[in-house]
Amino acid sequence: MYFQDLNQFLVIALAHLLAVISPGPDFALITRQSFLYGRTSSVYTSLGIASGILVHVSYCIVGLNLLLMNNDVLFYIRIFCAIYLFYLGVKSLLSRNIKSNDNIKIEYNIVEISPMVAYRDGFITNVLNIKATFFFLSLYVYIDTALIAIRILYGLWMSIITGLWFILLSMILTSKKIKKNTYNYQFYINKLMGIVLIYLAIKIYLNY
Repeated sequence: MYFQDLNQFLVIALAHLLAVISPGPDFALITRQSFLYGRTSSVYTSLGIASGILVHVSYCIVGLNLLLMNNDVLFYIRIFCAIYLFYLGVKSLLSRNIKSNDNIKIEYNIVEISPMVAYRDGFITNVLNIKATFFFLSLYVYIDTALIAIRILYGLWMSIITGLWFILLSMILTSKKIKKNTYNYQFYINKLMGIVLIYLAIKIYLNY
């Protein structure tokens, strides 16, 4: 029984880790936040993404998967997700280039947003990610236990790991070395991430 439980945990943990580190809406959003708003905002966005995981876990535990089999519900979730990602993409495309000044440190040459706004961006993007919905539903179908406590622990584990990964990614993308090497290209990086977010929005809308 112990070996079976350990094997199940390793499968769930590996599947989740691979899903988290693979490029997607969350990854694109963190890259955008890091270059456009800086480390602090990106970390708050990471926490928002991690919190979004708990929403997915909650409806998996209470059995909302039966409701999500309704095509109308899936349609509206996909529409909301596509609209929000499209909004973030357009916002990135319209962002202005911030000129550097030899007397001003690069880390101060960023647009500032409140922690709540940064957190909201991460939370909404993750919650409205239709692929995340199906992914977590699939994982919870795989979990072979009826114990609510175990299912909750799995959810907490995945939320924490998700938060830690994106915080680490935020730290890397906003490190001095990375910023020094990419600062002159951040304007174009923001535009590129805007295009990526819009592409993801269209892809989700078309359910491709």
